[in-house]
Amino acid sequence: MKKLFRSCPICKCLNGNILYHVSMSLPEVINLPTNYDVVSCESCGFTFADVNITQDAYNYYYKHSNIYNQNTILKAVYDLEIQEQRYSFIEQHLSRNSKIIDLGCGHGTLLLTLQKHNYQNITGLDPSDEACK
Repeated sequence: MKKLFRSCPICKCLNGNILYHVSMSLPEVINLPTNYDVVSCESCGFTFADVNITQDAYNYYYKHSNIYNQNTILKAVYDLEIQEQRYSFIEQHLSRNSKIIDLGCGHGTLLLTLQKHNYQNITGLDPSDEACK
């Protein structure tokens, strides 16, 4: 039994059983916990992440650090590395004349990488209005 950092979102109980411990590495620019427990509420059994961090810290992360926000440091690093890896895979399987549609293209960084490598029949679709802009 563990005294929880946050109360159960369902019944507000402050005790739970540890089901799994998560430990991960994050870049130094990311100010989030690298360890937390997945717990089951002692009272109602609801399972959730017992993370010792405030909602404000998560809000800051999603605004400034996650890879899906267009104006973040991490996005720039991620895009350079991952898009070239994706291109290396695509060039092995598709000719430059292939018709390619990227569903859920986000800001279109894969398409820009393909365009840089002379792919011309490329289209992107994304449900996010912000991403499409």
